[in-house]
Amino acid sequence: MTHRTDPRFDTTRRSSVVSDHEVEVVGPSRGPIAVVDRIEDGRVQTDEASADMNVGLLPRGVAADAVERGQVLATPGSINTHAAFTADITLLSEEQGSTDVAVGDRLGFYTRTAVVWGTVTVLQGTDVGNLP
Repeated sequence: MTHRTDPRFDTTRRSSVVSDHEVEVVGPSRGPIAVVDRIEDGRVQTDEASADMNVGLLPRGVAADAVERGQVLATPGSINTHAAFTADITLLSEEQGSTDVAVGDRLGFYTRTAVVWGTVTVLQGTDVGNLP
């Protein structure tokens, strides 16, 4: 038996979501597909949420422990998750409060509501300045 839970999601970034439409919970891996049971805008129930609205959603049939920070709701099959990425990063100067970073260190990369952990590597031919 699946109990009703009230997982909350954040701002609608693109497009819109409508009550009774299917959505997929997407995060580090593909999640369940559910139907949006309720949409709340400031504790007021509404039938639709459009881009840039900060809303709470109740996807029917999704257990509360199946939802993690950083996951998104999307039209089923419309987006893919990525297990690896390459990033150009800028480190703070000593005056700005920098810390030492070395090849092999693990850093947390913040992308909206998710923290993605990555290992520092240097691509061949990259100018690294003072990086050991």
